[in-house]
Amino acid sequence: MPQIMIKGTTPEMMDRICRPMIRQLSEIIGCPEDWLTLEYCPSQFYTAQGAAPHYPVVQVWWFERPAPVREATARAISRIFLQEGCPMVQVSFHLFEKEGYYEMEPEGRSE
Repeated sequence: MPQIMIKGTTPEMMDRICRPMIRQLSEIIGCPEDWLTLEYCPSQFYTAQGAAPHYPVVQVWWFERPAPVREATARAISRIFLQEGCPMVQVSFHLFEKEGYYEMEPEGRSE
């Protein structure tokens, strides 16, 4: 956790960016790399003229963090996609409320 959902890209681009993005975001956020999840969400965008190419749309779901961490996260995500040749990137942040977030494991699992 954080969970990062990405639309408007390709599986090939995701393969190229996933490792460097996870490494960079882990450092910025201050969490282990295995806490981060990138989810590729295949999508097709449409305008009044029909199907249209689009730029990456990134949703970051996490517990609240300070503005400097949020801004550095948005810059890092944007920089990675812009270096891939994307014309622009949209990044939005969405908050989980701790009292409404559950992570369940099977009963009897020992750590």
